[in-house]
Amino acid sequence: MTAAILVIIVACTIFWLVFLKLKLLRLTPGWGIIFAFFVLHLFLVFLIGLRFMTPNGQAECPGAGALDTCMRDEDHARAQLASRWEQFGQGDTKHCIQLSNWKGFQSYVELLTCLEMAAEAKTLPKGITQQ
Repeated sequence: MTAAILVIIVACTIFWLVFLKLKLLRLTPGWGIIFAFFVLHLFLVFLIGLRFMTPNGQAECPGAGALDTCMRDEDHARAQLASRWEQFGQGDTKHCIQLSNWKGFQSYVELLTCLEMAAEAKTLPKGITQQ
């Protein structure tokens, strides 16, 4: 989300430098239309990415203000995944990533939970499931 806003700011800064400050190119309606389409495209990519980043839309986050809480949880889980990725086994990460590609299972929280459960399952005594 922050990256998309940064890219749009950088694009606008480059536009300002090239056409207004340094006057490397003359600003014509054609250049303005091309730039407008470019920024519109970046904005749409940002909106689409934001839609798919929210956990299953708002289905898992009922209630007022719950979406903000879910987004915070997703950001926290993504940060934990980034810092702890090397701790998880390669087979577990491959399995959980395959699960995360399923529809309805597209959440950093769910991916982190899957990896933590796989790691915890390895610490259980061998005969615990045979009762």
